[in-house]
Amino acid sequence: FLETETKQRTIKELGYVFGVPTRIHIHYQLFKALPWWVNRYVLFRRNSGPLEPLYRFEATHSQVDQLYANDKELRRTPNGQ
Repeated sequence: FLETETKQRTIKELGYVFGVPTRIHIHYQLFKALPWWVNRYVLFRRNSGPLEPLYRFEATHSQVDQLYANDKELRRTPNGQ
């Protein structure tokens, strides 16, 4: 579940997907997607709302730069939290 989804993506979208640092992708999967999935399908809390997407394909270069800045912040903090 930690792998990047690339099915049915355009070349432009793939460039954006692989532009997101792996550390950000893993952090999203572990701390947003996994808890959402557990709440929704294991604990049957259907009112948990929609899962916030990691990729926004209408993003600009400044948003990708912000992801890299966030990645640098995660590296500076102990245990990545």
